[in-house]
Amino acid sequence: MTKRIHWLIERGVIGDDKIEAMAVQLDQEGIGYDIFRTIPFSHDIADPVPQLSGDETVICYGSTSAQGACKARGWLPASWTGPEIDETRVQAALGPRYLNADAFAARLRELTPDMLPDPAFIKPDGDTKLFSGHLTSRADFAAWRERMLNSPEIEPGAGDTMVIVAAPKEFGCEWRFFVVDGQIASACCYRQYGEVMPERWVPEAASDFVRDCIAAYDPLPAYALDITQIADGSYRVLEINTMNNSGFYACEPGRIVAAINRMLARTGDA
Repeated sequence: MTKRIHWLIERGVIGDDKIEAMAVQLDQEGIGYDIFRTIPFSHDIADPVPQLSGDETVICYGSTSAQGACKARGWLPASWTGPEIDETRVQAALGPRYLNADAFAARLRELTPDMLPDPAFIKPDGDTKLFSGHLTSRADFAAWRERMLNSPEIEPGAGDTMVIVAAPKEFGCEWRFFVVDGQIASACCYRQYGEVMPERWVPEAASDFVRDCIAAYDPLPAYALDITQIADGSYRVLEINTMNNSGFYACEPGRIVAAINRMLARTGDA
């Protein structure tokens, strides 16, 4: 028996205009949804909690805390994420298409300043949100690492987090592509001249590059793939992100929602 699709959209994660665009599409398709909030500093959903049977195919667009709360209540799949989008997995699959093809991985507690290029780009290998990718110097790294390992505000076990390290790269504009069921659902430029400047323009060559990447590695039913352009005019993958909490920028939320609903109907998951 086909399951009903039900969307859960967390308020405060994206702008109200994006929520409205998602709601308009869901209303047009006659698909149920709830707009909810999470309890501050908690990993649970605030009252009124959506009333679901547990038999629905539930898609959550919201924070990692919200996604976890949905999964804890048995509302699945809630989100698509996992080791498939770890940086090392993407690096191995895409090779020279990946901007940081030179990166190496290590546990944070085992990483020492002498192991780093100077300066170095460092970020978590997985979709942990432990810290944002950033540049550091050998001189600054040791003190930063100690803060990460010993701060009471950082989750225990941070030292065992796998991180990737690479030499800094120069690159230009950045584009975000939402990929659903192996196809581009929506895309936009989100960063220009080093600033967030969303616009709905995407060179056809960029889209062709992303299709080539999808043919080489299509890790999840839905995800966000970020690319950039380097000095010779070619493109490189920056990273692959969990679709369920990736910002839309100038992408079209309704098209993404529609593509996911079509996929779920096609695969029989809904």
